[in-house]
Amino acid sequence: MKLRFWGTRGSIPVAGRTTVRYGGNGVCVQAQPDDGTHIVFDCGTGARPLGLTWPAAAPSVLYLLLSHYHWDHVHGLPFFDPAYHPGTQLHVYGPKGVEETMEVVLAGQMRRSYFPVQWKDLRAQIVTHEISEGVVCIGGCTVRAQWLNHTSPCLGYRLEAGSASVVYATDHEPFAWAGAASALAARLPHPGDRRHAEWLTGVDLLIHDAQYTEAEYATRRGWGHSPVEYVVDIAILAGVRRLALFHHDPARSDQQLTQLVRRMRRRIREQGSPLEIIAAAEGLELIVPERASAMPA
Repeated sequence: MKLRFWGTRGSIPVAGRTTVRYGGNGVCVQAQPDDGTHIVFDCGTGARPLGLTWPAAAPSVLYLLLSHYHWDHVHGLPFFDPAYHPGTQLHVYGPKGVEETMEVVLAGQMRRSYFPVQWKDLRAQIVTHEISEGVVCIGGCTVRAQWLNHTSPCLGYRLEAGSASVVYATDHEPFAWAGAASALAARLPHPGDRRHAEWLTGVDLLIHDAQYTEAEYATRRGWGHSPVEYVVDIAILAGVRRLALFHHDPARSDQQLTQLVRRMRRRIREQGSPLEIIAAAEGLELIVPERASAMPA
């Protein structure tokens, strides 16, 4: 399975000389399992350059998996070229909303007051699927959706294609994290965090919200995002193979992100873990190979 990051920045897209290496576009990740299925996680502004690569002539089926409907995760949709291709069938999956249906929410940001093209004018065949926790089959892949701890209904997705597995878990906050200074085994006292770790067990690639540092998180509790130390801890406890830090804070520069990764690599070595860690960057492509024997979820 091949992964490509088209947008890695959280909360709001940013541009400038300090965000060239890791990118300033809003979150969007493309997954291409070996069976030819086309899957896209979230539709931030990174969806625009992704859409420009799609050939308009060939009929195609795309699966768009939305974590939730905050602007930074959907405001690339009006600029997503495949939505304008009459030969495209676009299946959009996302959580059941609290107040309105998915279609009403997505169409809302394309009202004439905000955008010149309305939802009804999109030429692709768009099929919406409101889902909750559970298993969805997409092409030859299995998707296991699980609720994340955020400020609105938000789903994470575990994509399994053969023995290759990827988890996309953005906009998640600890339920009750004991902190980086506590013993590793005692850092997840809340059953919600232990359940989150179980869902991540043995995954080949974990793409996880890591917007804050522990020091920053002290003044941002309840904002719906994770400190990077928590993400590293839970990845180690879950036996994750590779971790990609994601949903970068808009104030975080390239230099600060590079320093953060170096610090987390030291933290991982100190705990004797084989976990690999990177910071997700726009344009980065990763291959998640099939394994001879997969660890059971």
